[in-house]
Amino acid sequence: PIEALPRKAPPRNQADQTMLVLPDAQFGFRRKGGKLIPFHDRVALDLALKACAILKPDVLVLMGDWLDFPELSRFTTEPECRYLIQPALIELAWWLQAFMRTAPDHCEAHWVEGNHEFRLRNSLLEHQAGALADVKPVGEDLQAQGAPALSVERLLCLDKLGIQYHAPYGKPLWL
Repeated sequence: PIEALPRKAPPRNQADQTMLVLPDAQFGFRRKGGKLIPFHDRVALDLALKACAILKPDVLVLMGDWLDFPELSRFTTEPECRYLIQPALIELAWWLQAFMRTAPDHCEAHWVEGNHEFRLRNSLLEHQAGALADVKPVGEDLQAQGAPALSVERLLCLDKLGIQYHAPYGKPLWL
């Protein structure tokens, strides 16, 4: 087991802010012998969660590539990595909830789309001729701004978690 070393945060000015930036978790799985073996590093995620508890950040930034989406890659996918998007979404949702519960109430949370998240929209546009890329659930205002049903934001319910999603891939986030 790895433990975070407890420390007291230095006193801060009112104007100072603490930002926790977490890149490239690469959530995904490989099936081996009937078990799901994660691509993502649960020990590193646990340490990041402990850092969040210690630092009490004012801003949390997920720097993209938190989902791996190997099945949607332009490269050939290994057979043991197919049909595993749902378990990756479920586990990532659990970790996102843990980070949001650990961060202080005033903490702003941002997710900057990476090239791996962009694979979802790109795959819908290329392989489905765009037919599914912008579909919204029945009962929603079709003209209203908002994420399509098959988007990272909607699949992970980021709005309910209070995480702002910044897309498209390559667009900078200015804080």
